[in-house]
Amino acid sequence: GEERSSPSMCGFQAPSTGTAVNAPYVVYPMQACEAATMICMGPLEETEKCYGGMLAYIEKSGLQVAGSIREHWLTNPQEVAPEENQTRIVIPVSKKK
Repeated sequence: GEERSSPSMCGFQAPSTGTAVNAPYVVYPMQACEAATMICMGPLEETEKCYGGMLAYIEKSGLQVAGSIREHWLTNPQEVAPEENQTRIVIPVSKKK
């Protein structure tokens, strides 16, 4: 099939949908979805290692990536040691067609 790329996103949680931000930032609601998730422990520079296992699991499970991948930093990298960083990776999925 045709290979598609998903746009990259960067974001943070806002307290409500009425939160005001200044350009170039935009607030938009995130849609609910089926997703594969994992909490990756360790230095941020090594987070990409978690993606290989997740993508293999998605493929093995008869699923496909169905949206933009998200990372949620659960710890502040400026406040914890690199090995204590926790990043939740969220990959929207759907059944393969």
